[in-house]
Amino acid sequence: MIDYKKIDSTIDSTIDYIKERIKEASSLHGGALIAMGVIILLGSPVIIIAAYAAIAWGVFAIVKKD
Repeated sequence: MIDYKKIDSTIDSTIDYIKERIKEASSLHGGALIAMGVIILLGSPVIIIAAYAAIAWGVFAIVKKD
């Protein structure tokens, strides 16, 4: 049986976590790096490794605590 209350609680917790992380500067920097990485991936296949590195660093910057 599916416990919908637990699912709702998990979703609420996740949304609250994301809202708090967005307020921090590291999250903004991480978001900018992710965007840059995506643009590079779409624009030039020569620098794909740099793009993946930028995306990974952006995700790390968003997730890590200050």
